[in-house]
Amino acid sequence: MPSLDDLKILLRQRLGEPQIGAISNSVAYTDPTRTVDELLDFINRAQKKVAEDTISQGHSILQGRTKIAVEPDIYEYALPSDFISVLELYQYHATTFYRVDQHPLSGLRTHFTPGSTAAIYTHFDVYGVTAEILDEGVVTSSSISNTVFTDALASFSASGDTGISANVDLVYNLTDDSVGTITSLTSTTLTASSGLAGGKTNMWQEGDRYQVQRGNETLQVLNMYPPVSAGDTENIVSETDATAVSAAYGTFSLTDEAVLYSVQAYIASTVTGPVSVTIRDNGSGAVIARAAFDSASTSAYNEAIFEYSYRLAKSTTYRVQLTDGANTNIPFLSTAAFTKFKVNGYTGNEYLDLYYARYPKPYSTSFTGSCEIPEWGIEAVVLYAEYMALLKISGGRNNMATQALNDYKGEVANILRQRGLRSRNRVTVVGDVITGGARIPTIKNVPITTKLPLG
Repeated sequence: MPSLDDLKILLRQRLGEPQIGAISNSVAYTDPTRTVDELLDFINRAQKKVAEDTISQGHSILQGRTKIAVEPDIYEYALPSDFISVLELYQYHATTFYRVDQHPLSGLRTHFTPGSTAAIYTHFDVYGVTAEILDEGVVTSSSISNTVFTDALASFSASGDTGISANVDLVYNLTDDSVGTITSLTSTTLTASSGLAGGKTNMWQEGDRYQVQRGNETLQVLNMYPPVSAGDTENIVSETDATAVSAAYGTFSLTDEAVLYSVQAYIASTVTGPVSVTIRDNGSGAVIARAAFDSASTSAYNEAIFEYSYRLAKSTTYRVQLTDGANTNIPFLSTAAFTKFKVNGYTGNEYLDLYYARYPKPYSTSFTGSCEIPEWGIEAVVLYAEYMALLKISGGRNNMATQALNDYKGEVANILRQRGLRSRNRVTVVGDVITGGARIPTIKNVPITTKLPLG
């Protein structure tokens, strides 16, 4: 595969060496102030254009695959940053793969609510945008703060394609449901000098789950229907399995691995809210997860739902600890406020298996390797880059630019034609062998592992 330098040479050759002074490797723009490698920019834009224009009949010049964990009552998932369009989508449920069909869903938003009894998604659509997630983790500092937290396991970095931009990007306290704008950072700390807002306490505490997001929404959204039921959760620890260890906490252990969904705590007497529910490793005391509920109903179970999926290991003992609005322990004693609890979660491994058309990795100062576009697509890349370069050289459209664009369209048509021929040849051979030319039936809502009658 050609390198960036190879592509630049090909483009120079198409433009003609006398034109070399018209295209710069370091042209200085004044509005906005920026130094641009024009050849690199044209090639990157051309790569993306070729990837977009060569999608047809469920095929693409570049394909990606990702697995997305399925969560109950969730019907929106962020798509990868290199996503163009869905090629195939399956849901893995109860040891079986189910195909999910595309259908316009934007008009359904007002017609359904979380709490559906569906076990699997039946349809998907792609619309809307959301912010890219840059980092996530758990607060390890035991100090309580409105502005700064520490994650000793983190390795935050500033700027760059994947780094955090101060005064732009946001940090969310998922446990508290609050958010702040990042103003400074070190490798293990993030600071939002204006504090958190919009949450229950607007404070950072040990065990809080955080998520760092781009300040701009750039990722497309995968919308699913209907929402998968929370009824797919199960009681993994009953009140009879829980152990009252001391006034500070209770403990539990699991015989099988599970994903944590919620803790239901029975509150016997009045406490001041909000109430924080903390899961710790019983051996080390390290915080595993934290959630909260706004206020406690007395003589009843109160449910704290964890907004992020935490995986609990089997044969491991965990603590459950409750604190009130004053950060005071709610005792785990039969004569006090907190008497018993239940733990709910998922024991299955449910996920969406997404095959998608993707963009190539763009060239940059940190990536100058081989082009991801296959060799048979390189001519199209160079032609479209030539078209954009000629627009720049001439200050607008001219006969040469128009000819380069027409040549590009012809090359794309040739790529699609050759792919169609290869696909038809494969389908004919497979059809003749399996069915003698008969059409294979399409049946919806059937596991793909189910054997269907042919012919």
